[in-house]
Amino acid sequence: MLRIISSIISLALIIVITVFAINNREIIEVSMAPFAGTYNLPIYGAVLLALLLGFAWGALVVSWSLVKIHFKHKTLHSTLKKHIDY
Repeated sequence: MLRIISSIISLALIIVITVFAINNREIIEVSMAPFAGTYNLPIYGAVLLALLLGFAWGALVVSWSLVKIHFKHKTLHSTLKKHIDY
């Protein structure tokens, strides 16, 4: 059941992204402030690139948090094992 719901949501998301890309093909000029140069991208390219960068940043933050939790758990586990083993 969960697989069917996931497939329906994924299909809906693909349809929305496709319609957005088709309707926003105008070219815009994107410049990165600290870096030299400008880039000409379609609007959908700029938006999807921003979403991709945001997703990557979020994944990095979550991964970093999980690594910190893992090492804290490992330290607590070894401390507890020392006290139990005498």
